[in-house]
Amino acid sequence: MINFADYVSKKVTPGKGARKIAVIYADGEIIDGSQTENVAGDRFASIIEGIREDSGVKAVVLRVNSPGGSVLASEKIKSELDRLQAEKPIVASYGEYAASGGYWISNNCTKIFSDAVTLTGSIGVFGMVPDFSKTASDVLKVGVETISSNKHGDMYSLTRPFDSAEYNYMLRSIEDIYDRFTTLVSNGRDIPKEQVDAIGQGRVWTGANALDIKLVDEIGTLEDAIRYAAELAGDSELANWNIKGYPAPPTVMETVMSSFQGQQDDYSVKALYEKIKEPRILARLPFEMKILQ
Repeated sequence: MINFADYVSKKVTPGKGARKIAVIYADGEIIDGSQTENVAGDRFASIIEGIREDSGVKAVVLRVNSPGGSVLASEKIKSELDRLQAEKPIVASYGEYAASGGYWISNNCTKIFSDAVTLTGSIGVFGMVPDFSKTASDVLKVGVETISSNKHGDMYSLTRPFDSAEYNYMLRSIEDIYDRFTTLVSNGRDIPKEQVDAIGQGRVWTGANALDIKLVDEIGTLEDAIRYAAELAGDSELANWNIKGYPAPPTVMETVMSSFQGQQDDYSVKALYEKIKEPRILARLPFEMKILQ
């Protein structure tokens, strides 16, 4: 953990007054649930709700450093951000990644600051449903039989491949979510939907390129975003503001207690099944990429 003044490019001494600028760090993959790791949808939705209800918070900076992830979690977070923005200005600041789900949750902020080499855009959706039928028969030597009252009742059982009807159903679901994504970007960035589709379809852009095609508004740092949020709140002097980060860093006791709860990684078939047992439709970069400045 480092303090705010050491994090930004220039040293800043935040004030300690009652008026606050909240900086929400959406750092990591967007996942379902309430885990403390990554950007968990339920947990972040609750944090954002608390910020909205805090009368001392006058403006918000959403610091995004995420390649995206779960569509459901992204929708939960965006829904709460929309409610927050109806009451308080939100300025986005992009880090290394602000792609796919990371762009989903932030594209309609009042203003978007990006680094020149931020990887952003990736306006795209893909689905993933494993098929373990050959693993069961060829590796485990296990035969699987399912009993269902419907022809497609075992569609997500992971024990057989899709038939054509099931494949088309999954494809329609993905296309519907992609249509939702492009609509959000069109409304959030005031870009025609056809243009969003032309720069979408999973394409990834650097921050400099994204500026040219209106996916971001300005090349700038986190400090620039905070200063702009302060201006929107009516006072550009950061010394007059209490700048508070969310989620709050864990206390020493919480860190100590979590160290006692570690467990060895489980590589069993059961553990693998538990991790990917649900069919998933993701708004996420399907790869990891680094751009060296």
